[in-house]
Amino acid sequence: MTTTAETGALNSAQAASDQVIEERRATILAAASRCIALQGYDSVRLRDVSRRAGVSVGLIQHYFDTRDELLAQAIRHMSEELLEEFSRPPGVPLTAWQRIEDLVDRLCSVPDLQEHSFLWVAFGAAVAGHPELRPHLVRVYESWDRYVRGAIEAGVAAGEFDPVGGIDDTVVACLAFFDGYEYDMGAGLIPADVEALRARALLLFRSLLRPTP
Repeated sequence: MTTTAETGALNSAQAASDQVIEERRATILAAASRCIALQGYDSVRLRDVSRRAGVSVGLIQHYFDTRDELLAQAIRHMSEELLEEFSRPPGVPLTAWQRIEDLVDRLCSVPDLQEHSFLWVAFGAAVAGHPELRPHLVRVYESWDRYVRGAIEAGVAAGEFDPVGGIDDTVVACLAFFDGYEYDMGAGLIPADVEALRARALLLFRSLLRPTP
C-alpha cells in the first residue's frame, strides 16, 4: 500500500517531469518561431530548429510527429502569446485615450521589435500558403480589433473623441497602420525604432480620433 509520503513524492516527481517537458517544448517552439521569422515558413527544416534550440532532431521528433505539426504549433504558440498580451487587463482604470496609449505601449514593449516584425510578416505569408493556419491569424487580428474598437467606442460615448470618420473606417485604418509599419520594419525599409513607432502611432490616433483636451 502506498503511503501518503510516497504518494506526495510521486506527485512531486511527476510535476517536475511535466515542467521539464513543457520547458523543452517551449524552447523548441520558440526556436521554430525564430526560424520561421528568419527563413520563411516553407524553408524551415527540423535541423534548423534543432541547431537554434540546442536539442537533437530526435528530441524534436519525440514531441512533434512531423515538421508541419511543429511549425503549426509554433504559429499557434506565437498567436497565443500575442492574445495573452492583448487580453492582459491594465493595473488601474484607464480613460479611453489612456487605453489607446496602453495598446501602443504594449506593441512597443516587445523585447526585439525587428525580430517581432519579421515574425509577424512571416506569419502572414505562411497563412497565405497554408489556409489551415488562418484561424490563428484571425484570432489575433480580432483581438486587436476588439481592443481598439472598444477604446474608440468608449471615447466617443464619453465625449472624449471626435473622430474624423466612422468607427469602422477608423479601426481599419489604425490596424492597417501597425500591420504596414511592421512589414516595413521587417523588410528593413525603415529602422525598428521604438520611440519613432510610438510617436507616429499616437500621431495617427490623435489625427483620426481628435481627443478632447
